[in-house]
Amino acid sequence: MAKIDWMANGPYGVMVHWVKATRPAPGAPDIVDWDERVDRFDVGAFCDQIEETGASWLIFPFGHVGGGGYFNSPNSVIEAAFPGQCSRRDLSLEIAQELAKRGIRFLGYMFTEWDTAGNVSREFASAMGWEDDPVDKSRFQENLYALVEQWSTRLGPLLSGWWFDGCYDAAEKSFLLEHEWTNERFDPARFAAAARAGNPESVISMCPGANSYACVFPEIEDYLAGEANDLQRRPEAGLIFGLQWHVLAWIDCFWVHEKDGTMAPPKYSDDELIAYLAHADAVGAGVTLNLGIYQDGRIGETTLDQMRRVREALPQMQS
Repeated sequence: MAKIDWMANGPYGVMVHWVKATRPAPGAPDIVDWDERVDRFDVGAFCDQIEETGASWLIFPFGHVGGGGYFNSPNSVIEAAFPGQCSRRDLSLEIAQELAKRGIRFLGYMFTEWDTAGNVSREFASAMGWEDDPVDKSRFQENLYALVEQWSTRLGPLLSGWWFDGCYDAAEKSFLLEHEWTNERFDPARFAAAARAGNPESVISMCPGANSYACVFPEIEDYLAGEANDLQRRPEAGLIFGLQWHVLAWIDCFWVHEKDGTMAPPKYSDDELIAYLAHADAVGAGVTLNLGIYQDGRIGETTLDQMRRVREALPQMQS
């Protein structure tokens, strides 16, 4: 593995958790129907906001366990197993296309287990093969490889990378329903081939859990998942496990805006955020900041204001 120039040279990326569990802004309607909610998403306005943050890349979820495992991009593998989980509109593809016009990279988020806290219905999990056996997840894994390959092929060069969640041994996580399955369920080479089917340059990260700063299969991963609940760990110069240094942290709501009301305010001052990003840039590390987003596709205004200030200040810090 080697340094990922576009990530190391930053200045930073952003992520949003726009998922079924995402709540509306105060006074806005709660759109329950998934297709209607996806259809109402204003891609142009959203990408304007991402551009305003100064980000060089965006991590956006194809789908998420939050709210039941719904997907904003059609996928025949999922629909054949359990119809009604995928939107008719290909929102991820449209966002990737629009960001490409602005020189911003698109990375896809995808979860790799159908267990977490029962958020995905057991009927859906069973249809995908997850419920076949507490240890043997082979039928599920075949479906996972196939659905990842389909999105990878469809987006092609527009898909610069993946951030895969849920890549851990179940015994380590008390919040799961089962505790027998492990990462031995993966065939690393097949998984990597599926993820890079449409773009051989697509980078991969597999998250083994929050605040672990570990990797899963260094032979196929390119950058550290780096999931963190704070910015206490400062990245270091050089690679880690042979991978590109990368930190992913939330800076307002706890990943998903899933409570009614106004978005949580930024938890870091401008100076704290700028100093951290400047340090990461100096050592060649990537940082992705998770920003809260409302159901209508708007980023929390207070956070967006802060990111505008960060965008303006960071070049001065680097000079």
